[in-house]
Amino acid sequence: MEKFHTLAISTVITLALGTGVVAENMSKDDYKAALDRIETTYKADKRRCGSMSGNVKDVCNAEASGREKIAKADLEARHNPTPELRHEALMVKAKADYETAMEKCDDKAGNMKEVCQKEAETARASAEAEAASEFQAAANKNVEQAQELASTGKDANDDATAEKNDAQYQLAKQKCMDLEGPARKHCLDNAQAQHGK
Repeated sequence: MEKFHTLAISTVITLALGTGVVAENMSKDDYKAALDRIETTYKADKRRCGSMSGNVKDVCNAEASGREKIAKADLEARHNPTPELRHEALMVKAKADYETAMEKCDDKAGNMKEVCQKEAETARASAEAEAASEFQAAANKNVEQAQELASTGKDANDDATAEKNDAQYQLAKQKCMDLEGPARKHCLDNAQAQHGK
C-alpha cells in the first residue's frame, strides 16, 4: 500500500503541475457558509450521540465524525476540483466507513467479530481500489500525460487489485473457521483456488 501511495502522490504532483484545472464557481462566502453548515450538523449529531451509552454511543460518534470528515473533503474537492482532492475525498470516505464498520463489530464476539472485521477491511480495500482506478481514469483524460503515466498507473492499479484480492481471500478464509474437518478444508481449498493463492 505504501508503494501505491508514493506513486499516487508523484502522479498527483505531475498532474497538478501539468493541468490547468479551473475551480468550481464558489465564492469565499459560499465556501464559508458550506463549512459552517457542516460544523452545525456535526455539533447536532454529537449532541444526539451524547444521550446514548456503550457501543451504540461509540458507533453514533464514529458515524458523526465520519460524516463531518467526508463532507469537508467533498467540499474541498468541489471548491478546488483537482484529481488529487477528489482522490483524497474518496480515501477519506473509505477510512470513515471503515472506522464506523469496525465500531459496529465491537458488538460481536468470537469468529463473528473476526468475520465482521474482515468484511470491514475488504470493503475498505475495495473502496481504496476504486478510488485508485478513478484517480487513474482522471489522470488519463489528459492525453499527453496518459502516455507518461501509463506504466505507473498500471502498476498502481495492479497493486490495488492485488490488495483487494488479498483482503477478499482473508475474509473467505475467516468464514471457513466456523466449519470443521473436511468441510473446513474444502472451504479453504475453494478460497485458495478462487483467489489464486
